Amino acid sequence: MCSRDTVSRRIRRATLVWGFSAVVSGLLTLATPPNAWAHTDPPGANSTGITITMTAFRNDGITSVLPGTVTECETIKYRATLTWAGGQNASFERGLWTITTPDGVVHDVTPVGGVPCLGDPVNSTDDPNSVLNDGRGLCAGTPGTINSDLVTYTVRVIDIDGFGDVPASTALTAAFAHLGDEDTDGVAAGTPFSLPVERCTDNVFCNGLETCDPTLAEDSVRLGLCVPGTPPTCDDGNACTTDLCDTQLDECVNTDISADCNDGNACTADQCVPATGCVNTDNSARCEDSDVCTDDRCDPVTGCVNTDNSARCDDSDVCTDDRCDPVNGCVNTPNNLCEGCLTRTPGFWGTHPRVTALFLSIESCGLTLDTKVPATPGSVTEDLCFSAIDAKANNTSPQQLQLIRQCAAAALNFAASTEGGGSCDNVVLSNGATIAAVFNRCCDEESLCTIGASGTRIGNSGCIGLLDEFNNSDDTIDCTTLDPSSVTFQTFCPSLGANGFNANPKRCDEANGNGFVNPGRTLGPK
Repeated sequence: MCSRDTVSRRIRRATLVWGFSAVVSGLLTLATPPNAWAHTDPPGANSTGITITMTAFRNDGITSVLPGTVTECETIKYRATLTWAGGQNASFERGLWTITTPDGVVHDVTPVGGVPCLGDPVNSTDDPNSVLNDGRGLCAGTPGTINSDLVTYTVRVIDIDGFGDVPASTALTAAFAHLGDEDTDGVAAGTPFSLPVERCTDNVFCNGLETCDPTLAEDSVRLGLCVPGTPPTCDDGNACTTDLCDTQLDECVNTDISADCNDGNACTADQCVPATGCVNTDNSARCEDSDVCTDDRCDPVTGCVNTDNSARCDDSDVCTDDRCDPVNGCVNTPNNLCEGCLTRTPGFWGTHPRVTALFLSIESCGLTLDTKVPATPGSVTEDLCFSAIDAKANNTSPQQLQLIRQCAAAALNFAASTEGGGSCDNVVLSNGATIAAVFNRCCDEESLCTIGASGTRIGNSGCIGLLDEFNNSDDTIDCTTLDPSSVTFQTFCPSLGANGFNANPKRCDEANGNGFVNPGRTLGPK
């Protein structure tokens, strides 16, 4: 007869047991007591604990996968094992036993008739009230352990996790533990089980694309093996190229060797025809360019000699671009050198957002700036307004952000000048270079401000100082020459002031120190 000790009914202890193949966890849940007194089995048990393990075999169901790997299309078979945990742990039975394969399918591996009582093969006894307890408690002669049926699974690439494994698991839920005068229900245990996957491709282009054939077998043991790729055919059938597969570039390389057809005569056109080989055609007539601005001849050693005489077209007027047209002769075209340049500092543009918005969008340091709203990608305000907090938050140097600031102001000066019919391109700075050349070197999409340069390198480049010199320079634009309908004229003329657009630092203050820097550029280190 079962003990009715109140403490044994109220106190339950859960144990964790480690199996050979995987980690085991045992969970205890109290639920509605059965209809009749149960029994504690084996005698003296005072804990609930289940050993649950899981392993995998090759397709033959015999050969263990571990410590090996599986291919990305291999068929394997999983098996789970339930075992009495030993020690002071009670025997257990019933419940739902499942194996979840890596494709997410849950397989019921509960034996027909349910999980039998698993306990101490020597000391376990039968429950005298088994009939009243729905047949539970027939524990005498318990095997102590059982294996599940094999569950077949074929590896799929989509089932592979971020660690390169296919994760599976097994679990027993809603089991009964024979502990106390009422069987403890809700006992559960589970364990994950992962297998490493050997990917078929070696990512080497020159030996072909490897595949995985799920029907390819090996010695009746494995099913689903990698298949070597077929090396690419790099021969392009062109006699004028050398053909090879470059293992560094992972591509076929067909190198042109038509230069070998050069016959040493500068007055012939040398080429290699894929079908016929080298062809050397006299082309001395090409030296006659029908250009009234040149004297033309062909020298066998040096080739065509076309002596330029366009210097005669120079009219000594700085406001025109002079050239010699091959058909029409000299052409003297008015340029924009005499049209002037409007310049404003980063501080002006940052605190006059209404004026700044009139000249968007602009290109600066590899980005298109098309909004004045702070903390927004493409914000001109973020480029113009920053603090050391922004530099620190983005792990970059103050010099990097100062260069971006000066570049944005210069780009706005260009835009305002051009919109009004002027140009800043040929403004010459103190180092003798034009602002156009400095902007290309310091502010272009592949310039110093976009390549991750250090603060020291940026500081030593002189870019910040030259751009600051330009942005602080005097206006050379003349309102009398501007288009009266242009935004530039209506904004800055007749006084070249800001015509009613008062300073408003609110947006600049929002951007200053908010930790946001326009994304999309490679910023230099601190």
